[in-house]
Amino acid sequence: MFAHQMRGSLWSLMAIAAIAVLVSGVQVSSAGNVVGRCVFYNQSYFDGNSAVLDISDDLAIATDKSALLPGGTAAFSNYTSYARGINGIMVDIAGLPGVPTAADFEFKVGNDSTPADWVVLGVSPTISVRTGDGAGGSDRISIAFPAGAITGKWLEVTVKVTVATGLASDDVFYFGNAIGETGNSPTDAEVTPADEVVVRNGSHTLGLNPATITDACDFNRDRKVGPTDQIICRNNGTSSPTALQLISPPIPPTGAGLHVAQTGSDVTGDGSLAKPWRTVRYGLTQLAAGDTLYIHAGIYPAGGDPDGTYEIHASGTAGNPITIRNYGTDYVRLRTVGTGVYMLDEDYITLEGLDIAPTGGTCVKGYGNYITVRNCILRGPNQAVKTNSLTTRYHHLLVENNHMYSFGDIPIFIDNMDSVIVRNNHIHDAWLLMDPGGVSDLIIEDNFMENTNHALGCLKIRWGNVEPQSGENCRGAIIRRNVMANGSKYVMLVASANGAMYYNNVFAKSDGGMTDQGLFYMQQDGSDAVDNKNENNVFKNNIFYVAGTDGSHPVYNALLMIADSMDEDYDDQEFD
Repeated sequence: MFAHQMRGSLWSLMAIAAIAVLVSGVQVSSAGNVVGRCVFYNQSYFDGNSAVLDISDDLAIATDKSALLPGGTAAFSNYTSYARGINGIMVDIAGLPGVPTAADFEFKVGNDSTPADWVVLGVSPTISVRTGDGAGGSDRISIAFPAGAITGKWLEVTVKVTVATGLASDDVFYFGNAIGETGNSPTDAEVTPADEVVVRNGSHTLGLNPATITDACDFNRDRKVGPTDQIICRNNGTSSPTALQLISPPIPPTGAGLHVAQTGSDVTGDGSLAKPWRTVRYGLTQLAAGDTLYIHAGIYPAGGDPDGTYEIHASGTAGNPITIRNYGTDYVRLRTVGTGVYMLDEDYITLEGLDIAPTGGTCVKGYGNYITVRNCILRGPNQAVKTNSLTTRYHHLLVENNHMYSFGDIPIFIDNMDSVIVRNNHIHDAWLLMDPGGVSDLIIEDNFMENTNHALGCLKIRWGNVEPQSGENCRGAIIRRNVMANGSKYVMLVASANGAMYYNNVFAKSDGGMTDQGLFYMQQDGSDAVDNKNENNVFKNNIFYVAGTDGSHPVYNALLMIADSMDEDYDDQEFD
C-alpha cells in the first residue's frame, strides 16, 4: 500500500515535515501555545488503513482543510466528506509541559451557531502524544474517534487550561463532516443529485490516475473515485434542514482568566496563575463580564468549618459570560452552611466542574437569565438547583452532565421560566427529580433518575404556583430518552401539562403493587383556572416495567391512573 511504501523513507520524513508546517502556518513561539490544528483520515489508504495512532497518520492529514475558529463562518475548507466521519484530529502544542489525556479536552457536537447548547460527545477518544513531531518541533497530540461517531455535524474541540497542556486560556476550534459533499455550492453543504453528477464526472483509478488526498469526490479515501463513491453520495443525501449547517460560532469571552488556590493570598495575590487569591469568596467579588474564575484543587474553605453562602454579584453578557469552574481536572469542593452558590438577577453565569456540598439549603439557588450548571456534583440535603422568582419571569436554564444525590427535597425546582433544558444528569436518592411549575419550552432528555423514597415519584410536572404565572400549565415540554425508576408510588405525576411529548423513555416500578398506583398519575388538582388541565399531550414509544414476584417484566401498555378531582376533561391525550 502507498502509506507502507512511503513509511521510513527520507521522502516520507520530508513530506511529513512539510505537511506539519503547511497545517500550522505558524512558528513555535512560547510554552503552552497551540500552534497547529488539523483533521486526518484515520483508517484510510493514506495511513495504511490502520487504526493505530502513529507517524503514518501524518500522511493522512487533510491538507486542504483547516479548523474553523470562533468568530469565523464555515466553508468547505472547514469540513470533510469522509465516509467514516470525523475520526481523527491533531493538535500541536509548543512547550507542552505534560502528557495530556482525554480529561484535558472537551468534545461537543452540534449543528448550529450556538455551541454553548451542544451536547458532549458520548464516545471516548483514543489519544497519543508524539514529542517533537508537530509544527516547528512542537509536540503532536493525535486524537482518534470511532468511525461513524461524528457524521453530519460539527465537532467542537476545547483544549483546556490544565497542568498537562500549560495553556493560559482554553483553545477552541471546530471541524465538520458532511458525507458525500463535493463542495459544489459555496452557500450550503447539502448533498444532492448534483454532487453525484460531480462524482460521476471525476473518475479516478488506482493504477492510472489515483485520486489525491484533497480530491473532494473520494469519500472513502481509497484513492479511487467511481461507483462506490456515487453510492455513498446517494445514500447520504440531505436537504436544507438536515444538511450540515455553515455555522458562525461566536468569539470566546474576552475577560480575564482569574485563579483561586489554597496556596494563594487575598492580600498579596492578583488573581494570576502565579499569584492566585486564596478564598473563593474574594475571587467572586472580583468578577466582571467575560471572566473565568479557575478554582484549584482543594476543599473550600480550607480547614475549619463550612463557610457561608458563596454569592455572585456580577453578570456576564451574551458574548462574555462569567464562568466559575475547577482548574483543569482538579477536584474542588465548596462546603457551605446554607445555600451553596447564590445569584440574584445575575445573567450569563456558568458553574462547571464543582462539588457543591451545603450542610443545609440549596446547592445552586438564584434568579437570572442564561444560567448553566454543568459537570458538577450536587449534594443534598435540599434542592440541587432552585429558581422560582415571585415577581419576574426568567429565561434559559441549562442543567447538564451533573451528578445529584441525597436530597430530602426536590432536586430541581423551577418556576416561572422559559427555555429550560435538563440533560444527561444522574439523579438518585431523591424525592422527585423536578417540579417545573409554569415552565414553557422544557426539555428533559437522557437523564437517569432513580428514587426509592417519595410517593410522588421521579418527575412531577405541574402548573405555576407563584405570581405572575399562578395557575398556568407547564407548556411545550419534551420528555425523551430518560430512565425513571421508583420503588414507592408513582413514577411520574403529571398535574396540568399542555402540549407535552413523552417518547422513548423507560419507566420502572420495583414494588409490584399497582392497585391505585400507576407509572403515570395524571392529576387535575389544586386550582380551577381554565388552563389548569392536561391537554394535547402525546405518549409514544415508551417502555414500562413493573417488578413482580417473578422478577421484572415489560408492560407494553401505559399504566395510568387518571384522578379528575376537578371534573375537568383530559383533552386530546394520545398514546402509542
